[in-house]
Amino acid sequence: MNTIPMMSLSSSDSDSLALFQHQLTPPAGKRQRGRPAGSKNKPKPNALPTTKPAAADESAKFVLIDVPQGADVIESIVELAQREQVSVTILNGSGAGASVTLQHAPRGSTTFTLHGPFSLVSFSGTFVYGGGDGDSPPPRMDFGVNLSNPEGQIFGGVVRGRVVAGEDVKLTVSTFKDPEVYKFRSENGEASY
Repeated sequence: MNTIPMMSLSSSDSDSLALFQHQLTPPAGKRQRGRPAGSKNKPKPNALPTTKPAAADESAKFVLIDVPQGADVIESIVELAQREQVSVTILNGSGAGASVTLQHAPRGSTTFTLHGPFSLVSFSGTFVYGGGDGDSPPPRMDFGVNLSNPEGQIFGGVVRGRVVAGEDVKLTVSTFKDPEVYKFRSENGEASY
């Protein structure tokens, strides 16, 4: 078993200790420099961390588009996407339409053009920018619209042509870059988008 040796102070050691303590205390009337004896770096109280606001994510932003009377709404969306090299998702649309070319939901049904005036009830869809090089797939575009005539009848479908603005049409869209595209396979093994 190890024992810790005990030490005792002799009179000569106690004289050294008194001399050491005397050197630590300043003479009367003289101001001590530095920190007071016995003080140490004490832990500071927990302060709230200061954080800089995160930089705005440049890959996605909200954009307002004003389409003037007589212009094609779809063409305006595609022009924005190609000029800025971004994909576009329509969040909201308001205004009036002069004419629209639609197709009812099942693919393969015939397209038809309606002439207005119509009020835009809802307008949604996405244009996925392809980049224009040979390696990227062609742009994908799918828009749906619901319109109301002056008698209050509501109709709509998938846009398969022009949507001509009857009055100024205002769109709220989100633009984004480099979307991730996931392909899921159905039970029969065919890819679905």
